[in-house]
Amino acid sequence: MNYEEKKAWLWRYRDAQKLLEQLCCRLEEARTAARHTTQNFSPTPGGSGDGQSLARAVERTDDLEHQVSFQLAECDALYEEIDDALQQLEDFWKYHILKDYYLEGKTWEQIAHDTNYSLSMIYVLRRKAMEQLPL
Repeated sequence: MNYEEKKAWLWRYRDAQKLLEQLCCRLEEARTAARHTTQNFSPTPGGSGDGQSLARAVERTDDLEHQVSFQLAECDALYEEIDDALQQLEDFWKYHILKDYYLEGKTWEQIAHDTNYSLSMIYVLRRKAMEQLPL
């Protein structure tokens, strides 16, 4: 794999995390909507609804809960797969830099601050780590 392909391979976890966050937001919106849905118990028809809004809200919430569970499992699997590959790097700092960025979601500036390296040195270590990454 070349540099760009390795970078794309590592980005899979962060992309999966973004999807998980989106699903969690949609789930929270569905739960909020379900709490604001009331069942019509009047024997006299009223309004334009078909009386199934509560059932649809519960079904939507249940579907989103399954999607969130599936995506969470996907994130866990990707994390383990990528971390296993990163652990094959011989240098602790190279492992630490790539893990912090691709798995922990830190910025390059945060990593430079945490490691007491300059930002340019972080970029040099990143490039070397990517070259040495056995993919």
